Amino acid sequence: MKAGLILALILGVATAGCGSSYGNAMGGSGCLYGCPATMPPAGTNCSVLASGATVTIDLNVGLAACVDTTYTSVLGFSLDDAHSQVIKIPVNSNVVFAAMTGGPHTADLLGSSFPATDTNPATAAPAGTDISSASFSTGPLNTGSSSAVYHAAVTGIYYFGCHFHYTTNGMRTVLIVQ
Repeated sequence: MKAGLILALILGVATAGCGSSYGNAMGGSGCLYGCPATMPPAGTNCSVLASGATVTIDLNVGLAACVDTTYTSVLGFSLDDAHSQVIKIPVNSNVVFAAMTGGPHTADLLGSSFPATDTNPATAAPAGTDISSASFSTGPLNTGSSSAVYHAAVTGIYYFGCHFHYTTNGMRTVLIVQ
């Protein structure tokens, strides 16, 4: 009887969140910033292609997570401010990062894979810096603010994370300059 009660309590706590792995892209559950309306299924192509001379990327840890077939879980970087995405940017585009909710956030270049922690110093790169530059960061962006205008001139695949939410929430994405 006692074991059954403990199991019921554990199941109740486990299902009290969103019913998804949102909140910790590394596999946790619950919604720290409100539950997203829809959750893309695991094994989804989360890639979107940006257009226009300037690409604005929303930073929002409250977005629905997406488990990409190629790049694993992504969370908190978006063009549509609804679902976390792997973002394809046309070469020679300008890039702006905007922290509309849940700030502060950063967009830090992590390297060529997702490391265990974001060790980037989160110091803002000067306006016009290419997002492929070593130790690139927007620096802290408070809620409602945007970064300087940066450039995407070097083709490649770049792994990004938020200095504040990378380890605790798994806020990360892949930016592909093509």
